[in-house]
Amino acid sequence: MVVWGAQAFENSHAEAWVESLDERRIEAQVRAALELAEQPAALALPQCVALVCAAEIVAARRGDPAAPLPDRLRRLLI
Repeated sequence: MVVWGAQAFENSHAEAWVESLDERRIEAQVRAALELAEQPAALALPQCVALVCAAEIVAARRGDPAAPLPDRLRRLLI
């Protein structure tokens, strides 16, 4: 199903990225997504979405999320 909305987690690529997160490796996965910003080449849409979602996770951990976190992600971060 295609999902699309204005918030960071309101699209199919974000849903897929959140589903791919592993509880034991979430820190490394978030770091890897954030490191995409340092690549000189253009990013594909799924990479851009992963980068934005990772930034939302950092903001949420600092107590200032711009978008509501999906339930699965909230459970992973507890």
